[in-house]
Amino acid sequence: MSKTPPYFDFLNLPREIRDEIYEYTLCSFSHDQRLYDIEGCAHVYSWPRFIERKFLGNLNLLLANKQIHGEGYKCMLKKNIFVRVECRALELRNLIHGQTPPVFFLSYCSSKRRVDVMADGPLRVDHFPWYNMLVQIQERGDSSRGDRCAIRPVFDAIMLLEDCADLFSRLEVEMATTRLPSPDSYPLEILMYTDTQEMSHRRQKRYRGLGQISYPPREQKKLLRPIKEELRSFPNLKIYECDDEAFALEVARDVSKPLQTSWQSVNTQLEHHTRSAEKCWEMDNLTACAQSCARGLSLIRRVSSSIAAIDLPKLEDTENTLEIGRLVHTLYFFLARCTHTHLSAPAHRRIRADEQTHLVVTSEAMCELFLDHRYLDRLWPVYDPPQHERAEICYIKSRTFRLHKEHAHWVPYWVSQEDPMAYITEALELSPDSEIFKKEKSIIEIWVKDHDSFVARKRSFLDNLDRESMPRTHSKDLPNSISPLQRFRRRKDLKKGSNTQPQVSTAYQTNSSTKSQPTSSWQTYSVSRAHAKGRYAYFRDAASTPPNYDSSLAATDVVG
Repeated sequence: MSKTPPYFDFLNLPREIRDEIYEYTLCSFSHDQRLYDIEGCAHVYSWPRFIERKFLGNLNLLLANKQIHGEGYKCMLKKNIFVRVECRALELRNLIHGQTPPVFFLSYCSSKRRVDVMADGPLRVDHFPWYNMLVQIQERGDSSRGDRCAIRPVFDAIMLLEDCADLFSRLEVEMATTRLPSPDSYPLEILMYTDTQEMSHRRQKRYRGLGQISYPPREQKKLLRPIKEELRSFPNLKIYECDDEAFALEVARDVSKPLQTSWQSVNTQLEHHTRSAEKCWEMDNLTACAQSCARGLSLIRRVSSSIAAIDLPKLEDTENTLEIGRLVHTLYFFLARCTHTHLSAPAHRRIRADEQTHLVVTSEAMCELFLDHRYLDRLWPVYDPPQHERAEICYIKSRTFRLHKEHAHWVPYWVSQEDPMAYITEALELSPDSEIFKKEKSIIEIWVKDHDSFVARKRSFLDNLDRESMPRTHSKDLPNSISPLQRFRRRKDLKKGSNTQPQVSTAYQTNSSTKSQPTSSWQTYSVSRAHAKGRYAYFRDAASTPPNYDSSLAATDVVG
């Protein structure tokens, strides 16, 4: 016979203990603790991961009685402060940089469709019962309404206030000039709405059948006070519909003040990250080394974007800038070492098992790292590294650019202008006895020779295709690469009675003894340049030759 469980008087507990229980039960959200890989750390200023928080609490506690419902619901209003972030005319991802912890959302949707169409989607975030603050981020001088922005990217998200503060701390802007930007060069503005009275009707909604109870709105000062420090030196902050207009003006004025940068403090933090990276590199802990480098580089990037109010001569005369330039170079050097080691890692130590994906993604991260280093060199005094470091850097650049050009489907223009042979030649001049550098140079020589031969064959092949006329063939004999417009024209010609047999070009005949016999239907026509690029996509691998290509034929004689 089962015994009745003992009676527990929850309300006899002290109020402080009950509040802790309410906070744990009703205000718990999941948090991601995963580590970053080398490729993610090498993309120091790329898009971070978006992770959706999960509610881990249990709302059944609010159904116990009226007193517990009142106390617990008040705790939810106090702790679970939801902030709605709307981005119109630009992607929120473009505003977030750095390999700090990922960005957490309770719910979000992103679309490039019209705003009214997206509003009816299943991922609309308005289903949250309340939010205390609405933040709109948009391009300055660009309205978020109208047909002009109808097809622009749209991002709508609900976040916790603590996550929103973390987002603001990482809200960096792209410098518009190659030197220090002026305060008016920021292309963004933040419109902040804190009309809690207008939002109060959301609190009166039934929250999963918990009743309709309205409480006084949370003080707006407590909502705006964290923003004063998180958005320091951001000049385009506007606060609307705040009950205390004087306090809103004070917050906007404090935010627009330039950040008082302490070069000694920045130098101390960079030295800490540099020593940590060196120690992790000696211990062969590549991930920890890359993370230390990423933290230091993220710090120097934030400092660089916050010194807009400092005169350039004053910055150049600062005695600590030379030391900062050396530390920045060291961080980039160790991060490039980690990424290059991961690029050359054996299969069992790779994050991605696919050879092609591993080479493309890692080399792309290295290219972005080189580009970012080139950009920061314009802001800080250039540090001249030792000879052995210069040789290793040239070798890393040579191998990275070669692999990226060889395996990537598309390369940026600036990467296409880089010459791997020039870098490896410079590396051999600095270190002529290195066997690794000599081996890389021999590989590049073979690759360049094959690449030039491939480009010549491809150019001749495409030029010949442009000169060929398209024969008329029945639609059922056409390959899948023919466009619908071409199929329509073929059928139109057939209806007119032009059912003549196609004239087979001699360039598309096999070189066997029976040359009078035409080839199969998919070889008896020539295609346009656009279709040829898609059909013969295997030519993009510059390091290899098509296995079935017969060099005795003309450049246009392609046998499948």
